[in-house]
Amino acid sequence: MFSILSMGHARGKASRKDKMVIHDRHDDEEEEKEVPEEEVTPTTTTTTTAATTPIPRLATHHNPPKSKKENRVSKQIHALKSILDSIRSWNTTGHEEMSWWLQFLNRSCEPYSHLYSIGSSVQNRELWVIALSDHPEIHEIGEPEVKIIGNIHGNENVGREVILHMVDHICANIDSDPDLRAIVENIRIHFLPSLNPDGIFDLLFRL
Repeated sequence: MFSILSMGHARGKASRKDKMVIHDRHDDEEEEKEVPEEEVTPTTTTTTTAATTPIPRLATHHNPPKSKKENRVSKQIHALKSILDSIRSWNTTGHEEMSWWLQFLNRSCEPYSHLYSIGSSVQNRELWVIALSDHPEIHEIGEPEVKIIGNIHGNENVGREVILHMVDHICANIDSDPDLRAIVENIRIHFLPSLNPDGIFDLLFRL
């Protein structure tokens, strides 16, 4: 009897002890469990201040809105002013400057040049012609002659300027360019830069 009770008592103690161990293990597992963190959704906050808020240009007092008609008229005025400024800035050659330039080219291009006048205009301006050839003062039999005329009308400035640059180019390169030399030796070319010097004077005066 005694031994059975002892065994029972011992068994009861063991069971209690086992229960305590099991209980302790459950406590450890509960302590080891990680509590999941709450998911935090990132939020963005925007602050708007008076200093950083852009103000539309058309809403300001200094830039009142314009109608389509006002914009169109403003563009047309700007275009006309640009054209007028461009015309006034043309670096064209007047009659006196052209006369001086032809005399200078005649001296620098000798013996291939000859400067002469075919008369004067209504307002008494000389009609200058410069001839380029190997014998510019005489007509050689069988040699073709060419006359190049510019500024027939008063507003034709480009032709006059092109002729002056052409004469300058020939005189500056006649000794080094065999093609130019061949032209001058076989043709006599008469350059009349301005047939209407009165018209160009009136045009420049009006501008």
